[in-house]
Amino acid sequence: MAAAQTDMEEMAQWRENFLATMLRYAFICGAVVAVPSIWVALREGKLAVIAVDVPALLWLFTLWRLRT
Repeated sequence: MAAAQTDMEEMAQWRENFLATMLRYAFICGAVVAVPSIWVALREGKLAVIAVDVPALLWLFTLWRLRT
């Protein structure tokens, strides 16, 4: 029984680490794409792009930091 509990804890830890890693990479890749997009949107006056990109990045960052 103790071995099964340990296995479940290890699996839960693995899932948490995997999710944290995926969130980190999603945030980094999203920032790489969003920064130039936001810059161009500012130059062209397309505030809707900024209104979507910035909250999405903040949401990813918040999820990533709250998970770790």
